[in-house]
Amino acid sequence: MSQNNGCPSNEDIKPCTCLIGVNKKLWVSCEGLNSVTELQNVLKRMQNYKFTTFNIEKSNLGVLPADIFSNVQIQFLNIMFTNLTRLSDNLNKPPFIGLESSLEAIEIQDGFTNEEFPLVKLSLSHLKKMTLLQLEGNIIPTISNDWFESGPYRLRELYLLDTYAKQLGSHVFSSLSELRKLSLTGGYISELTRNMFPSPAIYLESLDLNNNKLAILPKDMFYKMPSLKEVFLENNDFTKIDEVVFAPVWSQISHVFFYGNPLNCNADMKWIYKYRIPESIQGHCASPQSLRYRSLSNLTITDFE
Repeated sequence: MSQNNGCPSNEDIKPCTCLIGVNKKLWVSCEGLNSVTELQNVLKRMQNYKFTTFNIEKSNLGVLPADIFSNVQIQFLNIMFTNLTRLSDNLNKPPFIGLESSLEAIEIQDGFTNEEFPLVKLSLSHLKKMTLLQLEGNIIPTISNDWFESGPYRLRELYLLDTYAKQLGSHVFSSLSELRKLSLTGGYISELTRNMFPSPAIYLESLDLNNNKLAILPKDMFYKMPSLKEVFLENNDFTKIDEVVFAPVWSQISHVFFYGNPLNCNADMKWIYKYRIPESIQGHCASPQSLRYRSLSNLTITDFE
């Protein structure tokens, strides 16, 4: 693909605009597209351009043709507050065909917001350069094994935020061995198994499971996670912080968050204050009455005697 330098004419690409940023990098922003046809027409006038960032906002696109971006190069693709019903018009073709050699990050925010058209299928294994995926505020009932079992294997950051997810595949994230940060928030997940995650998860530093329905974690949840530093478990249904679960990583964790859980600060929690306490341990006791509303960070071992 021979590459054009500079921006296409803003007159030619309305309602999109193009800016030249630092190091002559091109940024495009499209707002108020009324149809996927309108986007296709704009992209025809962008042929052979290489964009660092391509933003689509406040638009109505519906079904994206699988090859809609095939004649451009995009490093970071952001689709926000834009109505989507499918990412590919062909069940046998993955989305974003043509971006295999350029696309490094995708963010889709508030795209799949209609319960009649949730996001049910995702296939990004062909995007070999991708290191970041963020899906926020999209209705995703099930995140199944086929979403990630074939990659993209270079994925380092995966943020599935406010997903409404009810179900996870039995080994849903296990193939993503390069993951540094994993967030799965705002769903109805009540059960996890260690098999859902990479093993070993050599690089995993941060695990965010806020705003789900978790009351327990499997005993081996944190096995083979030598780099784990941050664990976020806010607004779940935990009544205790289980020593057996946390023992493999407790000495290395710097931040653990339990706000919004009905924690029973009884003798089962005494172990925390016998050992090294993380730099930041956040949460409050719900019971017993004598410790109610007390912050975990302000307790000492004498509170359990």
